[in-house]
Amino acid sequence: MNKEDAERSLKVLNSDLVNFGNRMSESTEMKVWAFLLENREAPIPFYKNSNSFISVKNFHFDEMKGIYKWNSLDKKFDLTGHSEQIIILPDSTGKHLLQFIVSDFNSAKVSSGEAFPTSVKIQMKEDDHEIWKLDYLAELADGMPKKIELKMKGKEYTMNSNYLRTKSGENGTLSLTFSFNHLMKTLIDTRLDCTIGYSRQSYFLKTIDINQQLFDHEIKGEVDYASIDPTAEDYTASFNSHSKVFLFEKRKGRIGDVILEGTENNELNDFFVRFKDKSTKQIGEFLPVFDKLMNLKY
Repeated sequence: MNKEDAERSLKVLNSDLVNFGNRMSESTEMKVWAFLLENREAPIPFYKNSNSFISVKNFHFDEMKGIYKWNSLDKKFDLTGHSEQIIILPDSTGKHLLQFIVSDFNSAKVSSGEAFPTSVKIQMKEDDHEIWKLDYLAELADGMPKKIELKMKGKEYTMNSNYLRTKSGENGTLSLTFSFNHLMKTLIDTRLDCTIGYSRQSYFLKTIDINQQLFDHEIKGEVDYASIDPTAEDYTASFNSHSKVFLFEKRKGRIGDVILEGTENNELNDFFVRFKDKSTKQIGEFLPVFDKLMNLKY
């Protein structure tokens, strides 16, 4: 694919991602989630932290059971009745009665000392009709997640994700899968297969195989982290010699390679797309979402 077509293809992918995000954020369930996460005192196990990530509270489900109604005057949730679940009525001004129902929540501490969810069941109802539900189960081992299964279902979509970590001595494997289906069509399908090594209280990536479908595009490749020299004088050269990641459009073929390069004045490294003619452009110019994910620090 020539450079002009490749750039056009990446812009189409970015448009698909932006439109997808906008549609999701405008759904009733995502608006309710956003409202509850922004209210630190909401009677749910989660909140949005200062970095805009979702964190887990020190939450005791049995003690929080009851029926809660949003008090728009005092800006707080009033406990108005008893229940064996947590039932939240987030809005009394709309045309429909919305209910956010937490029927199960358990957590355990991981090696960092923070709470990690081990079971979650949540559903939302609109006029007693279920419009969304979440089922989540996790197992811990060695103070870290070992297995996670997550299922989410809305009116027109389903989302499934699985995490599985194994250990054999100082080595192991890690597999991650994620799929999102809308009206029976798969929009996102991701599989990451990794080999890992273990340190005293955590693990680190050795290799990663990437297979990802994003709408009509694909990202495929592998990164050999174990062979990358973090102290190399030319770190980008070390990274690129042990990383092969490619972007494709299903119907038109290969768009280009994902490589690491220095930005202007070589003050920072960032991810770039290398096109067929060997020219490069920062991937964030076309795919801001991908750029954020690739640079995410854990």
